[in-house]
Amino acid sequence: MLQKRPFLPWAIALGLGIFIGFQFQVPTYYKIVIALFSVLTVPFSALIFRKKWFLGISTCLAIMGIGILLPQLHDERNQPDHISHGLDSLTEADFSQKGVVFRLTENPKERTTTYVGIAEVLLLKEGEKWHKNSGQIRVFFKRPEEGKLRYKAGDILITQASPKLISAPKNPYEFDQKTFYARKQVYHQVYIKPTEVFQIGHLKPSFFQLLAIKARAYTKETFEELISGKKEQAILSAMTLGIKDDLDYATRDAYANAGVVHILAVSGLHVGILLLLVNGLLWWTPILGRKGKYLKVVASLIILWTYALFTGFPASICRACLMFSLLQIALVFQRKTDIINLLALSAMLILLAAPEQLFDLGFQLSYSAIAGIMLLYPSINSWWKPSNKLLQWLWNIECMSLSAQFGVLPLSLYYFHLFPNFFIITNPPAILLATLILPSGLFLLIARQLPFIEYFGKVTEFLCQMLNLLVEWINQLPYAVSENIFINTTQTILLATIIISLGLLLHKKKAIYLKLAACMAILFGCSRFHTVYQWKKQNKLTIYYTKNTLVIDDFEGQFRTTYLTKSLNSFEENIQIKPNRIAHQALNVTTNFLDGSTNALPIIANGKSILVLQKQPMPTPKKVEVDILVLSGNTFFDYRHITESIDFKELVIPTSRPRYTYQKLENDSKNNGASIYIIGEQGAYVGK
Repeated sequence: MLQKRPFLPWAIALGLGIFIGFQFQVPTYYKIVIALFSVLTVPFSALIFRKKWFLGISTCLAIMGIGILLPQLHDERNQPDHISHGLDSLTEADFSQKGVVFRLTENPKERTTTYVGIAEVLLLKEGEKWHKNSGQIRVFFKRPEEGKLRYKAGDILITQASPKLISAPKNPYEFDQKTFYARKQVYHQVYIKPTEVFQIGHLKPSFFQLLAIKARAYTKETFEELISGKKEQAILSAMTLGIKDDLDYATRDAYANAGVVHILAVSGLHVGILLLLVNGLLWWTPILGRKGKYLKVVASLIILWTYALFTGFPASICRACLMFSLLQIALVFQRKTDIINLLALSAMLILLAAPEQLFDLGFQLSYSAIAGIMLLYPSINSWWKPSNKLLQWLWNIECMSLSAQFGVLPLSLYYFHLFPNFFIITNPPAILLATLILPSGLFLLIARQLPFIEYFGKVTEFLCQMLNLLVEWINQLPYAVSENIFINTTQTILLATIIISLGLLLHKKKAIYLKLAACMAILFGCSRFHTVYQWKKQNKLTIYYTKNTLVIDDFEGQFRTTYLTKSLNSFEENIQIKPNRIAHQALNVTTNFLDGSTNALPIIANGKSILVLQKQPMPTPKKVEVDILVLSGNTFFDYRHITESIDFKELVIPTSRPRYTYQKLENDSKNNGASIYIIGEQGAYVGK
C-alpha cells in the first residue's frame, strides 16, 4: 500500500521531523548535522544495500531530518535585527529609555475593552539611539473614550510603551497563547493607552493585504445594504469570505454544539462547493476534446485561486485550494492517481512552505476529516444502496458526515472536550443550506449593482434565517451536546489508532487490523481506568491567577468545593478556570462566596487550613494558627500587624498587584522563616 502511495509515509516523516524540531530546542548546527547525515544515508543505502525497503526507510529518515531543520530555517529570530535581540537584552530600568515605531499589518479587531492587531516593527529605541528592527508584535490599544479606534492597516505609529514577551499560561491547562503566537513568529506584545501613541505616517499595505482589507469593507457594505438582520449578515460574511468579526460567542457555541461549526469557517467544504459550482458551469468543455480539458483545468484553478486571493490568502483557504487543485487536475485528465497520495503531497507542500502549520488546529482538523472520509466513507456507504435519488443524496451526506466526524473525534475531544450528539440530524439540511447560501452570497457581491438584486438578497437572508433556526432548534434539544469530556494525549493517540485500525479492517477485511484495534482498545481502557482512579483518589488545592477575583478550588475525589470573593466573568470562567476543572472531572460541586470578614474561620481544604484576608487584621487575644494565609484585594498589608494576630506557615499573594505593594511584606516573610508564593509571578498555586 505504501509503495503505491509514497507521499503518505513521506508526509508522516516530514510532520514527525517538524514536531521534533519544534519540541527540542538545540543549537542550529546540531540540526544541520542531523539533516545532512540523514540525507546522505539515501545514496549510501541505494549503492550498498540495494534493497527497496531499506531505501524507503532511509528516504523517510532523510525527510524527517529535513523536517527537524525546517523550524530553525523559518525562525525569524535568526535575523540579526530581530526585535527580540534588542528587547530581551534590556533590563526593567532601561524601559524608560525605550520606544518603538511599528506599522499595523491588519485592521485592529474590536474587543470588550481593547482593540488588538498585529504590527511589523520598524525601529526600536535603545537608550538615546534608534535602530532598525524587524519582527512582529501584538498591539493592544485601550478603547478610546470618544468611540472607535481611528488607526488602520498601513498606519505607522510611534509609542514609548514597551513591548514585553507574551507570557506563558499561569493556570493549569489554560490555553498557551505564548506557544500559539510563537509558532506564528510573534513573541512580544505591547499595551498602549490613547495618550501613548502617535501616528507619524502611512505605508500602503501590500497588494494582498490591501485586497483583503478592501474585500472585507466591500463585503460588509454590501451585506449591510442587502441583508437587514445583523445575525444573518454575520453568518453570510463568515461563510463567504471567512469574516467572523461580527459573530457573537453564543452563535459560535450554538453551531459547535449542533456539530456544524465547520460551516462558519471558510475551508474545504466551501472550496468544494465552489469547485462543484465551477464544474457545473463548465459542463460543456468535454465537447472541445483535449483543449476542453485544458480549459476546464485552467478556468477552475483561476477561479479557485482568485477566491483565495479575494479572501486574503488565509491558511485554511490556501490549504483547501491546494488540495482541490491537485484533485481537479487528476480528475480532469483521468489520471489513475490515488487521492490519499495527492492529499499527502498537498500536506508536504504546505509544511515545507510553513512548518508551523503542523500545529494549526484547522490543518489538523482538515486532514483528519479527509482521512476519515477516505478511510471510512466507501465501506459505510456500501451498507445501503437506496433507489430513491433523494434518499441516496441524504444517505451520502450522512455517510460523509459520519466518516468525517469519526476522523476528527480524537482531536475534538482533546481540544474542545465536547461531542455534538445530533450532528447526524443537523448536517444534511445544514450542508444543503450552505450549498445554497455560499453561491448566493458570492452572487450578491458580484451582482450588487443589478436592479433586482435586493430581491435576491431577501432570498439569501431567508436561507440564513433557516440555517440559524435549524442550529438554534438543535442546540435547545435535551442532551444536544456531551460536554466536559477529558482525554489526555496518550488516550487521543490510542483512540485515533483504534479508528484507523477499524477503518482498515472495513476496507481490507484482514484479521491483523482487528487484533490491532483490540490491543489499542485494551490499552485505551487501561489508560481510562487509571485516569478515573486518579480522579477518585485526587486531593488537590488550586488557587488561580485572575486579575479581579480570588478563586480557590479544593478537589477531593469526585467532589469540588469552590471559594471565591465575587462572581467570575466569562473570560475568567471559560479560559482561565474551566480547563483545569474539566481535567479533574469533579462532578459534585459546592460554591461558597467569601464575605470579606477578616475574623472568619479558616477554610479547610486539602487537609490544610487557609485564611483569606481582604482587610488589615486587628490584634486579637489569641492568635489564629493556619497553614496558608492568602492576601486578597488591593489593601496594603503590614507584616507586623498580621503576625500579631495570625501564625502562618506559607503566605500566598494571588492577585496581579504591583510588586511595590508587597515588596516589604515579601522580605519580612522570608526573614522570619515563612515561605511566600506570588501567583502573579509564579502562576497558580497548586498544593497536593
